[in-house]
Amino acid sequence: MPSSAIKGRKVKDIIDRYLNEILPKYGEQEQQNREKRLLWWRKELGDLALNQFTPSAITQKVKKLDVAPATVDKYLKNLSHLCTVAVKNWDWLEYSPLNKVKSPRIPMGRVRYLSDVERSRLLQACQKSKDKFIYICVTLALSTGLRQGELMSLEWNDVDLAERQITITNKNKNLRRRISIEGPALLC
Repeated sequence: MPSSAIKGRKVKDIIDRYLNEILPKYGEQEQQNREKRLLWWRKELGDLALNQFTPSAITQKVKKLDVAPATVDKYLKNLSHLCTVAVKNWDWLEYSPLNKVKSPRIPMGRVRYLSDVERSRLLQACQKSKDKFIYICVTLALSTGLRQGELMSLEWNDVDLAERQITITNKNKNLRRRISIEGPALLC
């Protein structure tokens, strides 16, 4: 342990401190999701002394989770962030035991497209919305395949109305350049 001040501490002490100090920095929905997962970890591992908080103890408890691999991954990521904070900010752990815990393999999600009926209903609902920009945003997203973050961060210098093109440069999720997205929405 890094400090004698933490002698006698348990995993639940780290979780409680995280819930009180770190969790409030997140949005309401994220707080609820993380709290649910961390309270599960608290129930399963909370009484362990910090020197018993090992990769094998974590792996044993992961086996009890009866959820999809992607959800298991979220549980592990939340616990991992808690451990990172405990190592870097609080000096309560020398290293994160999550560094040696493997996340489950997450199967590729299926690609699903809206049917013509679903697309029509979506656009009708957007036209009836009080938000005057939602129809334009949804039409543009459907026409170009832009992600929400890409769409919301567009600037005028990204749009070439004459060529009917949008250029996205290093703004997307994978930090790759996507160029010249053309679509009927750019008919303006």
